[in-house]
Amino acid sequence: MNSHFLEHALKSRFLRFNLSGEDYTIPLYLVREVMPLAQVRPEPQMPIIDLAAKLGHAHRPGAEQTVIICTLEGFCLGLLVDSIKAVVVPAPEQFFASNAVMDSKFPTCIAGFFSLQDGKVPMINPAAILSAEEIIRLTSTKRSAA
Repeated sequence: MNSHFLEHALKSRFLRFNLSGEDYTIPLYLVREVMPLAQVRPEPQMPIIDLAAKLGHAHRPGAEQTVIICTLEGFCLGLLVDSIKAVVVPAPEQFFASNAVMDSKFPTCIAGFFSLQDGKVPMINPAAILSAEEIIRLTSTKRSAA
């Protein structure tokens, strides 16, 4: 787990979103923009990852299909989600690290959970969704495009 990510994340507000009827959060400081999928222009240096597929879910029928554009170190990444719910401000003491989540299909992208009034809500680390090879390719593509 990247301690730099957690240090900044726990000082942040969070964007709460939905995938297949399940809620997730992402630190708001990483979010550059949120837009409907239909308005997103494809860019080679900014992949759009179907987060539901990465986490082993199917999209909800009739979902809004929204893209969360994240700014990470050296590149941008779009995350396709079903819908945006709210901006939330949980207290750091409501956070529990992901080592308690060994049954998750992709535990490396789930940094931990917030214990909120309506249950445990996972926090996604978008940088951990991609493999090291994908990150190298994206950062080198961005440098060569500059």
